[in-house]
Amino acid sequence: MTRPLPLCTAAVSPLVLSAVLCTALPTLLSAQEQRPLRLEDYGAWNRITEVALSADGRWLSYAHSPNEGDATLFVREFDGTASYETVNGSEVAFSGDGRWAAFLASPPEEEADEPSEERAPVARTLHVIDLRTGDRTADVGVRSFAFSDDGRFLALHKDRRDREAEHTGSDLLLRDLEAGTSLSFGNVAEYAFHEERSYLAYVVDADGTAGNGLYVVEAPTGRIRPLATGDDRFEDLSWSEGDPRLTALRGSTEDGDVHRTNRLIVATGLDAERPAVVTYDPSEDGDFPSGFVLSEQAGTRWTEDGTRVLVGLDLQEAEIDDEEEDDQPDVDVWHWADHRLQSVQRVQADADRRFTYSAVYNPATNALVRLATDDMPRVDVPDRGRWAVGRRDAPYRGILTEDGNRADYVRIDLDSGEESLIAEDVRRPMGASPDGRWWLFAKDEAVYSVDLNTLEVTNLSAATGLDFIDREFDRITEKPAHGVAGWMEGDRVLLNSRWDLWAVPLAGGEPQAFTGAAGERDQVRFRATRLDTESDWVTADNVLLSAYGEWTKKSGYFRPRPGQDPEPLLFEDEMIRDLTKAAEADRVVFTRQTFERFPDYWAADSRLRNPERVTDANPQIAEFAWGRRVLVDYVDERGNELQATLALPAGYEEGRRYPMIIYFYEKMSQRHHEFSRPVYDDRPHMSTYASNGYLVLMPDIIYEPGRPGSSALDDVTAATQAVIDLG
Repeated sequence: MTRPLPLCTAAVSPLVLSAVLCTALPTLLSAQEQRPLRLEDYGAWNRITEVALSADGRWLSYAHSPNEGDATLFVREFDGTASYETVNGSEVAFSGDGRWAAFLASPPEEEADEPSEERAPVARTLHVIDLRTGDRTADVGVRSFAFSDDGRFLALHKDRRDREAEHTGSDLLLRDLEAGTSLSFGNVAEYAFHEERSYLAYVVDADGTAGNGLYVVEAPTGRIRPLATGDDRFEDLSWSEGDPRLTALRGSTEDGDVHRTNRLIVATGLDAERPAVVTYDPSEDGDFPSGFVLSEQAGTRWTEDGTRVLVGLDLQEAEIDDEEEDDQPDVDVWHWADHRLQSVQRVQADADRRFTYSAVYNPATNALVRLATDDMPRVDVPDRGRWAVGRRDAPYRGILTEDGNRADYVRIDLDSGEESLIAEDVRRPMGASPDGRWWLFAKDEAVYSVDLNTLEVTNLSAATGLDFIDREFDRITEKPAHGVAGWMEGDRVLLNSRWDLWAVPLAGGEPQAFTGAAGERDQVRFRATRLDTESDWVTADNVLLSAYGEWTKKSGYFRPRPGQDPEPLLFEDEMIRDLTKAAEADRVVFTRQTFERFPDYWAADSRLRNPERVTDANPQIAEFAWGRRVLVDYVDERGNELQATLALPAGYEEGRRYPMIIYFYEKMSQRHHEFSRPVYDDRPHMSTYASNGYLVLMPDIIYEPGRPGSSALDDVTAATQAVIDLG
């Protein structure tokens, strides 16, 4: 129970931010050398950004980014004393072998020119650190960089010299970090390493198109192989996984056209002496949709299994000459049959201009299949498998609904384009399995699976007798499911209930309690946190369970033991989250915070043993008088059992009367342990109010459909009365 707090009695009005004034502002009682937090103190407060772990778990990067002034990037060793600092460093990357760290840095504020139309953007510097020796290099004027998979090679792309030129290429350096040698390539517009091989692909976009083309360089030997050259514009590189296959677009804009007319380049057999290069030309395909072009807006992407290439189609438009464009009236026209309001159309105009229709190209058959249409503009294509899932919303566009998410879903054969209905009038799709066989959706307060091979539908809620629907969802729309925690091998899915996780056979059958009975029994909400982000499948070995106590507000992590209660690793009266694991080492970092303690990062092994704090972003907190929080339980007039979090002012004294601010929206008590960082924005900062002698009450609100005002009044009044009743 919350200990008694002698407070005042006052009326409360249902405002988002309201104050209960009981006395004149108090004189703050604080420690002798502590002072109230003021607006002029805000500038020095940091947030932590640029957090990254090296794959071997030996190095951590992070930046202190203050509200005012320059950020400081740190690259520090966990088990040693080495640490490197750089002003305004960002975009940190560690090489795959853990030897190198690289990042871009902007000049300090006082050295940077004020941006203007006449001045070029500020040049950034690429810093590379040899983490074994501490040696550093710096290259000025770098726009981007990338490591090869093995970490031996670094590609760095220089800034464009003439930003007004029509061509977009600039110098690209390929540096052998072990040998200390470099190769230079001119007029490069785009580049990409293969994820597993030391192949670097790049496209040239030169002045006058001289030398334009698609090239691949074998980094260890320096051998350059042109795959396609010509006067066209080349772009949108995409490597496949596994055996190296490469795609790109090439094309030019014809007179009178708005969009470029592109062809698709597909290069395979890159390990061979002579790679096979095939060009798919839509003008030679009688089945290619009339009036459309392959669009560079969508780019190209290989499916994970390397069997297909995803592309986008755009409808060609005729160019409007300047005089005709000047004569166009400056009016907005809205037709009553338009399914979007004119104001929405204006906001979404840029997205509409970038929109493309999904299509898939099969290199084995040299055939392209259009997937998306005007009636079905969105299609999800899995990385593996034969089926795509399309969302046909056309039948519902003219219907004014509370959520606007109604659609029919269809299965699309990626080889033929043939469509088959999956389900009608669905608002809550839940996605497809990594192998492309299963698809989930929620409807009528149940979760359903669909076998895309057979189109057989199974009600998983009925088959398991479990409730996967979010019953606390209080908006006037169909209640969603709690969601998918992950997919499991053996045709199973890991589904969230309110408290627990369940391994559910997708064809129906007996579920396994992934979290035992602990969640519902102890009112602790478990959710999956992936340790191995590369794996498609969830197992008990590659996840931890984040845990949150509904009534205690404790949080932390547990280890799953399917069929048994999970093992607690770290579960404290704090907010513990943001856990990330090193890719190839048993080391994790995570944050810990309370209302009184900033969320610095801590490090431990994956069992969270002996955690140590590794950042200290805001040591100045010791200078200020700081409040603390307590929980308040209450029951509203409708019988809902709820909680509020109450911030007590610094130097709080029992028996003394304080002014109180009430801040509410929906549920707020889950923020009980949230640190209120001073920041320049338009929201109240609970730490500042508590530091200056205020109570701050943040109650939970349960809204009844159609009665937001009376619902809020009920719960704010009940919470305030509960605070008053404490003393």
